[in-house]
Amino acid sequence: MRVIRELLSLGLTIEDVSRCADRLHLLEGGRLPARGAPGCTASSGVVERRLAVLDAEISRLTHLRDQLASRAGVRAAKTP
Repeated sequence: MRVIRELLSLGLTIEDVSRCADRLHLLEGGRLPARGAPGCTASSGVVERRLAVLDAEISRLTHLRDQLASRAGVRAAKTP
């Protein structure tokens, strides 16, 4: 359960986790598998798809924030 909770807290959806559930190798202590271990890895496509969704949402929110700031006469925040 800890692995699933961690994946969900990282932004994956239940659907994302279910797509790679057969590849999850749960370790003792409930930690995520080490980088490169099978599971919800970049090679499964789940992570790339979720990152694309998150990037699109960040872009949408940044645009929305900039529009609001412009209309309110507030300087746009600098992005790191």
